[in-house]
Amino acid sequence: MTKRAGRGLTVEFNGSAVGQLTAFGEVGSQRALIDASAYGDDWKDYVLGQQDGVEVNLVLAYDPAETAHTAIVTDFNSNPDAVNVWTVAHADASWEDDVSARTTQITRGGALDGLFQMSVTIKIVEPGVVGS
Repeated sequence: MTKRAGRGLTVEFNGSAVGQLTAFGEVGSQRALIDASAYGDDWKDYVLGQQDGVEVNLVLAYDPAETAHTAIVTDFNSNPDAVNVWTVAHADASWEDDVSARTTQITRGGALDGLFQMSVTIKIVEPGVVGS
């Protein structure tokens, strides 16, 4: 089995490379289970519910001069209903997905002995994760 380091991950925000990325969560979706059990059933019955994208957290070593960092902040502040495309790729794994998501949270700050950083939370929405 071949294992690959996560450091090969690259991310773009609406076509612009996102530099200084220090953490990026896993992308995907889930389906809720709806309890369809009835009186007299020995076992619970379930049906699949609607598909729902997960929330993804990412952290950047924030640089206000970085084009993509500025675009993320500007989009969050001036276009809150936008569905953005985040392209997530790992060349060594021959993997690339386009992730449709809304930005739901941005925070900035830094520990006394750490980097000045920006944390971003995105919520995956339809059509979700599309690619390989």
